[in-house]
Amino acid sequence: MRIGLPLLFIFFSIASCSLNAEQERNLNKSIIKYLFSVNRELKLSIAAATHPLILRELKEESDEKLKAYLEPKHHIWTDAIIGKSKIKGENLHIELKVALVSKQTYEKAPNRFRLYAISEDNGKNWYFLDYKIYESDYCKKFKRLIKK
Repeated sequence: MRIGLPLLFIFFSIASCSLNAEQERNLNKSIIKYLFSVNRELKLSIAAATHPLILRELKEESDEKLKAYLEPKHHIWTDAIIGKSKIKGENLHIELKVALVSKQTYEKAPNRFRLYAISEDNGKNWYFLDYKIYESDYCKKFKRLIKK
């Protein structure tokens, strides 16, 4: 009994920070769609999957800044795994670690690229941001739940 109660507490602590089945299913669909868009260089799809506050901020700065954010990547993005997550009300922020494969040599990069998935409607719809923007103070209106 002494061991059972602490283990039960740990289980519920871990479970309370995780996604439910529907949220995870929606996230997986969105990740697949987003990685496909990035790998196929579908700029409109990438823009549609980028958080609107960030898009607005990039556009207000300059068209070139927005274009640079949507530019083709030099790697194929694959094999996204879930890292840290933070849930606050209907806001869910998930850190993803994406494997990178060179488009020229097809060699896997030694480090993974960090990407963040954000939902503001309890996991129904997901937006994506790269770690440079998520971890910076770039857009003051955008609230970050995961702190570095």
